[in-house]
Amino acid sequence: RRRLRGPHDPDYKRHARLHRFLYPALSGTMGGQNVLFGKATAELLQTTIVGNDNCFRYWQSYLIFLTMGLTVFLQLRWLNQSLELFEAMYVIPVFEVLWIVTSVVGGLVLFDELRLLGTHQLILFPVGIALVIVGILLLSHRQLHGRRRSSVQATTISVAVAWEAKPET
Repeated sequence: RRRLRGPHDPDYKRHARLHRFLYPALSGTMGGQNVLFGKATAELLQTTIVGNDNCFRYWQSYLIFLTMGLTVFLQLRWLNQSLELFEAMYVIPVFEVLWIVTSVVGGLVLFDELRLLGTHQLILFPVGIALVIVGILLLSHRQLHGRRRSSVQATTISVAVAWEAKPET
């Protein structure tokens, strides 16, 4: 398998489209995780305020608080990077879809809400998820142009800067 030699490599164009998808996808996934950690944080604080137990006595609570902060940071970082590099008409739908799907599926699993769904809902839920994935795939194959440059050019330039700043080994 041949290694890519940087953004000026002719084979990089294939990977530029993947980068255009991964930035908002990672941001949306972190956003979905943030919703779950936010819910866990709210439950912990509610338990402490009501007086049933003090969540600050357990080290696991601090891990949840820290992870919530980390997911917020990563969500915003990747969203800002994707909006800087690519067109918002592409970034926002990919981000929103993955944010919603990640938070819904995560909530179904984490809070054991799958057992509450009826047969009809269990059939239609995966169909809805499949339609969302098809929509993202169609959107990712669309040719888009950036505010100043095309998406491929913007990615190539940003990777070229990082590549040239990389110290020689």
